[in-house]
Amino acid sequence: MGSRGMKRMSRASLLVVAAITVPMLMGAAPQAGGEITSKNVRQAEAKAKSAEDHLKIAVYYANQAKLMQAKCAEAEDLVGYWSHEAAVRNNHRPNPYWSAKNRADALRAEVESASAHAAEQQQLAQSAR
Repeated sequence: MGSRGMKRMSRASLLVVAAITVPMLMGAAPQAGGEITSKNVRQAEAKAKSAEDHLKIAVYYANQAKLMQAKCAEAEDLVGYWSHEAAVRNNHRPNPYWSAKNRADALRAEVESASAHAAEQQQLAQSAR
């Protein structure tokens, strides 16, 4: 992740991703057949009763947050590039800087949302134990 992306990422989001990754490394990752996907995550949330169910969902959201963080870092790099480039050559319409900035903002919001969902599922898993 670029330095700009890391600075803008809230510490809480990073801590949540780190906290969720530890159980994943300890074997809480979903097994084949019970894998959580974007198509069935809402259904899995509705049916989750045990701590293991909630941990599987938390791992899914943590993985989504990590994927979005990588995309957000790339978008942040483009924002930096176009902030300089657009000032040099201000002949692009629409201005690519604003397009890159809007994309970076949207991806940052997705990271925070996925991190919040992961934290919520982690808390539900701990309360279910």
